[in-house]
Amino acid sequence: MKARLFLQSKKARLAIHREALDDFIKVIKDLNFETDIAEVERWKAMAAADESLDLVGYFRIVGKITLPDYTGSAMITYRPLHSQFSAKRFHQDIALKRLTGQALHEKGIPAQRVLLEGGAKGNNWALTTYIVGNDIGWVFAFDRHLLKEKLLDDWVKTRQALSDLKPMMPKRSVRLKVWRHEFAVRYQNLERIIGKVQAGELSSIFKRSLLQSAERGITHADLSPNNIIWDGRNFHFIDWGDSHLNTRAVDWLTLWMYCWQNQRYQRQIEQALLADYPDEKSAAEGILASEVSLIRRLSKLAEQVEYFVRSDPERYEQHYQKLDLPNDPREIVQILSQQYFDLRGRFKLG
Repeated sequence: MKARLFLQSKKARLAIHREALDDFIKVIKDLNFETDIAEVERWKAMAAADESLDLVGYFRIVGKITLPDYTGSAMITYRPLHSQFSAKRFHQDIALKRLTGQALHEKGIPAQRVLLEGGAKGNNWALTTYIVGNDIGWVFAFDRHLLKEKLLDDWVKTRQALSDLKPMMPKRSVRLKVWRHEFAVRYQNLERIIGKVQAGELSSIFKRSLLQSAERGITHADLSPNNIIWDGRNFHFIDWGDSHLNTRAVDWLTLWMYCWQNQRYQRQIEQALLADYPDEKSAAEGILASEVSLIRRLSKLAEQVEYFVRSDPERYEQHYQKLDLPNDPREIVQILSQQYFDLRGRFKLG
C-alpha cells in the first residue's frame, strides 16, 4: 500500500513538473533570458517519460539578461506549486535575499541581488544576479584544498557589512514542543546514527539551548558548501533566504561541521568563534544556544547519507574521489558524531 501511494505521489509530482516546466520555458522566453533552453526541454522530456528527475522542489538555470538597470550573468530560480515552500514562505525568502543582496552591493561586496520576481497559480520564480565561480564542496563536505584563512576573514567581513540590517531581520524562536516532535518524527534514527546522544540528553540539550540568553546577531543559517562561492580571489556567501537573528555560533559551527576532513581547520574555526565573543563564558553560551541547530544539521546530513546509500550510490561515487570521501558514506556520520562529542568536551558542555 505504501509503495503504491509513493508511486502515485511521484507520478502526480512528475505531472506537476511537466506543467511547471512549460511555464518555466514561457518565463525564460518572456524575459528574453539567454540560456540553454534545451536543458529545460531535456528536463521536460524526462518528466514526460516518468524517468528519474530531481524533485527537490525547484529548478535553476543560469544565463544572461539585459535589463534597464542590469546587464550580465543571472539565474532564474523557479519553484513549482508542489514545492515545500508555500507562496508566502517563498516571498519571505526572496525579501531577505533582496534586503541582504542590496546591502552587500552598497558596501562594494559582490552579492546575489534580486532583480525581478513573479509567478501565478502557486508557481513562483525569481531572477537574481549570478556570482561566477565554483561551489567550494558538495553536500557532505568542503573541498579541503579550498579551505583558506581567507574564508574566515571574508565571512567576518560579509557579516559585518550587514550589521546595519539587524533591526530589520526576523527573529526565529524555537519551541521545545515543535523540536521534540520534529526529532521524534523526522529523525527517528537519530539515536542510532548519533549513538551517544540518548533521548533524555536530547531533552536536556533542547531545554538548555532555549534557556540560553546568548548575544544574537545576523545569522546566515545555511553555510553549506553550495552556498559559498570561490571566484579564484575571494569567497562569496549566497542564498540568505534563511537569515535571521540568532547566536553567531550557529554559522561558525555550520562551517566547522563541513570541515570534518580537516581538523586543523576546525581548530581555526573554534578560535575564530572564541574571538567573536567578549570572553570564553559568552562563547560557551553561544555554543550551547547553537547545539539544537547543530544536532538538527547532523541529523539532516544523516538522512542524506541514507538516501545516497539506498537510492543514488553512483552519484556519491562521482564525488568521493574528488573530495577524498570514505567509500562508505555512513562513515561520515560516524566521524562527525565523534567530532561533535569531542567539541563538547573541549568546551566543557557535557
